[in-house]
Amino acid sequence: MEQKLESLKPTLNQPKKSKKVFIIASIVIILVSFFTWLLFLNSKFNNQMQVEESYVKARKSLSNFDEAMRNDTYGGKTPEETLNLFIEALKKDDLALASKYFLLETNLEDKNYLTNNKALSALLDLKNQNKIQYVINLLSNAVPATKPSLYGGDYNFVAYEGKILVSEINMELNNYSKVWKIQSF
Repeated sequence: MEQKLESLKPTLNQPKKSKKVFIIASIVIILVSFFTWLLFLNSKFNNQMQVEESYVKARKSLSNFDEAMRNDTYGGKTPEETLNLFIEALKKDDLALASKYFLLETNLEDKNYLTNNKALSALLDLKNQNKIQYVINLLSNAVPATKPSLYGGDYNFVAYEGKILVSEINMELNNYSKVWKIQSF
């Protein structure tokens, strides 16, 4: 009987070894799977998430842009009307109002995005240099430019001192609110 027990020992120990090998193999497979997911599948998932986040940001930005442009109603139905409104605001020394006749900043990277802050800052600089009256006089004598516009949504005035061209006033139609805005002067 002892011989029978001795002969059974290796077979009894064999399942224990198989079980250990199975557990170790399972752990190795789980670890390999985890690192594969971590290195490859997770990066694809993260890339997809970044694409989706970019899409959501772009949609929000476009929505903000559309809303800002529709609400940008300072200006006239014609380029001449906008220019006259701008000159009147300057005469009243209302630089905040005068700046609203300029196009909104549309560069996404600019801290002044969808504002008229750059125009206001430029007008304040002109005021500090005592040049507002000069600008009023100059713009009051501006005439439509004779060169054709690049497309139907822009219009230009020119201002001369004697026979010397000193300024070109570029206007652009805001197609969202249908008012003319000053692009530059």
